[in-house]
Amino acid sequence: MPLLALSILTKYVTVLLVPLFLIAAYRRDGRRCLRPLLIGGAVSLIIAAVVVAPFWAGPRTFAGLALHGDVTGARFTSSPGTLLASFLDGDRSLPYVVSTAAAMHVRLIMLLLFSGAYAAIALRFWKGIDDLLTASFYALFFYLVLLSWWFWPWYVDWLVVLGGALAARRTAMLAVIFASAALFSYAVLGWQDLLFDFESFVPLTAAMVLVAFGPPIAFWLGGLPRPIWMAEAFGAAPAMLGTAEAPFAQPPALTYNRRQGQGASGPSSGSAAGASSGSSSEAQGGARVGGQRAGDAGATAVPGDGGAD
Repeated sequence: MPLLALSILTKYVTVLLVPLFLIAAYRRDGRRCLRPLLIGGAVSLIIAAVVVAPFWAGPRTFAGLALHGDVTGARFTSSPGTLLASFLDGDRSLPYVVSTAAAMHVRLIMLLLFSGAYAAIALRFWKGIDDLLTASFYALFFYLVLLSWWFWPWYVDWLVVLGGALAARRTAMLAVIFASAALFSYAVLGWQDLLFDFESFVPLTAAMVLVAFGPPIAFWLGGLPRPIWMAEAFGAAPAMLGTAEAPFAQPPALTYNRRQGQGASGPSSGSAAGASSGSSSEAQGGARVGGQRAGDAGATAVPGDGGAD
């Protein structure tokens, strides 16, 4: 908990991970986790007090949080929420600030969507379908897509850190795609004077959202279980594409058995060779058995003959 507290003090968005850490503690230790959590929470409060004390300015200390919750629409840029607000407001010329009414509607819609996504993430983690890192990754992913109305490419660094810890999984590839696509949004900003008419706000915002959010959302949708009708229509995914948890997995390597030969005649000749070797082995074994029996018969016959003499 103290380490998570330091993370929250660095960037308050990671407060979204607190319920997931509580679930992890309960799933591991049950009710016995209560005492360590209380101790960890007390230590976290002490750390927060020590860190914030030099910067304390009364209520103004939390002015940044209040600015993020501003309902005037001034904190909207380069995000799916901004695009939705521009449609609700109607197309306008630049400079454009989202109206208060549109901002409130967008916040409500996106908050409901994020609440549903977060509940599904927590439920999957509670049932043991996902681990803590995966659940934390998707919690931050959906925050960036749905709740980060003021978006800039470097925000994806949070996912890059968690994706690095989930290497060889689909989540790692999702982090790489999101980070790369977000950087390409700078190309849209750099060429906006030539590509877009400043009399219209929607095309510029749509281009930003399509470039930065389109590829990661498409990749995430591609990893969802397909409906039965789609699976029957297109068939199963090839083995070389890997699975949802191991997208880089390769199909088993083909091996060559030199005892079987090559070509169509290879297996036949190999089978014939095996049959002939088997027959010769059986013949040799039979000869040994026959010789042993003959030797035994001779050994018993000699004393009998001697007795008759």
